Amino acid sequence: MDKEFESFEGEMEKNNVLQEMLVDEEKNEVLKNQLKIFGRFKMEDKIECINCGEQFLFKEVKVFRFRNSFTSADVIMCKNYPDCEGSFADLHSVSGIENHFERDLIE
Repeated sequence: MDKEFESFEGEMEKNNVLQEMLVDEEKNEVLKNQLKIFGRFKMEDKIECINCGEQFLFKEVKVFRFRNSFTSADVIMCKNYPDCEGSFADLHSVSGIENHFERDLIE
């Protein structure tokens, strides 16, 4: 584990932030909500992380819930996290059709 990640975990601990990896239904619920909001991908879309360069299906991402006594946030990360720190913003489609409206017209 690299020093930056250890530092991040230390800051989270110091600020009483809990981190939990979501799986199964909770993970799918978060992903579906993100898809409704951003519409960038579908669950079976092949995507690439620009940080590590790996290609995988969107449904394979990792989802974490960070929370403290005041709030919580769900964060989508590259499937290779913590080895790769790619986030939702670092994921892009490899299908060649970036605009989901165009893709929906084709399908």
